[in-house]
Parts: sequence; structure tokens; C-alpha cells
Amino acid sequence: MVQQGAGSVDPSSQAFARGDARAVYRAILERRDMRHFAGGPVVGDTLRRLPLAAHHAPAGGGACGPGALCA
Repeated sequence: MVQQGAGSVDPSSQAFARGDARAVYRAILERRDMRHFAGGPVVGDTLRRLPLAAHHAPAGGGACGPGALCA
């Protein structure tokens, strides 16, 4: 049983919708280091989202520090 204290959040209120949860598990299971790329241009919206995604991605064995964007 989860105890609810001051400032605590009910974990069930943060649950993913069923389809979203499947997408998260699929991403986790299929995630691999990418050493090949499709090539071609990257559209602006994707380019704007990349730094945030890279910041929250695993560091690949800690090769880069938490503030570094590794190329």
C-alpha cells in the first residue's frame, strides 16, 4: 500500500494510457545504438526537439558528461 503524505502524488494518476504504455515498452525494447543514418534533411520541428531528447537519453556507458551533446 502506498502511503499518501503531504505533497505526495497518487501513482495511479500518472499512469500512461494503455496505447501509450505499449509505445513506451516498444521504444525501450527496440532501442539500440544507432551507427547508421537515413541521410537527407531533418525538418525544423524534429531539429528543435532533438536537444531535449538527447539530454534525457542514456549516455552510452557514460562516455559524455550530463551537460555534453556528443556527436
